[in-house]
Amino acid sequence: MKILKFSRFQIEPVRGDRGLLTVKFLDNNGEAYSWAPKWNDAEQLFLKAINVESFNKPESEWLSSFSRTVKHTAENVPHPVQSAFKLQGRLASIKDGKLQIEQYGNYNEVENVESVQPLFHIGFEFLEKWLDRFVEVLVINDVCVQLRDDMNHEIYPEDRQTNLAGR
Repeated sequence: MKILKFSRFQIEPVRGDRGLLTVKFLDNNGEAYSWAPKWNDAEQLFLKAINVESFNKPESEWLSSFSRTVKHTAENVPHPVQSAFKLQGRLASIKDGKLQIEQYGNYNEVENVESVQPLFHIGFEFLEKWLDRFVEVLVINDVCVQLRDDMNHEIYPEDRQTNLAGR
């Protein structure tokens, strides 16, 4: 079996003014290989990467980056979103790696608890700052990509582009 090393991504023209995404690899002898992934394969690769990094947390530095990618994709591509909604409630706890959002009904009693997989790193600093807050949760394709606390005007994970533009 040969060991291949990633070289680059390339868009190649195909008939009808269309493009084909190819991934280029090199072996130890410098021989080139090309892979044109099916979109389902590309999607599965991304989802598996998220699963691996979810498993690797709290050390993972990539979950926040993946979260920004999902958010950016959902905001800028016409129809990639299969489901999207917002939850509002209190971030009560983390259970089995998922955010537990308590939603309140009449008489200020817990009416429902929603469990959502976050697409960002959950560490001590996050827990110290966000646990027990009332938040709005943006869920895209069944994954939490962002928390917002409107009282304090805070968002997690921070949108670096917005922060850089404001400076």
